[in-house]
Amino acid sequence: FVFALTFWILTLSIAYFGAFPQNHLLFGFSIHDFFNAADSYLIDASLITKRGCAMEACISMISWSLTNLFIRRLLNPETAHNAFQKYSADAFFGGIASAAGIVLKYHLQMRMA
Repeated sequence: FVFALTFWILTLSIAYFGAFPQNHLLFGFSIHDFFNAADSYLIDASLITKRGCAMEACISMISWSLTNLFIRRLLNPETAHNAFQKYSADAFFGGIASAAGIVLKYHLQMRMA
């Protein structure tokens, strides 16, 4: 239940800030501007050709990390007592690998077209 609530709050907040770009984060930038800048950087570096990669990679990273940590580790009775101390880095780096896989998918789609 806690994971589902956390996941939906994060997902809805990303969707909310993406749909309403006038909501500012730090230093006057909206999350929409941040993802557009990240996509522009990837396009300028000739890694991708279409937008949407940065937001998809971010959502993939958050969902993979939270799923790994909460479902696989915290709900497992064998690892629940020390899940945060022992497996948080594993969940973080697994999320980074998931995001890198999304960027690689976009890059390979560009190369195959």
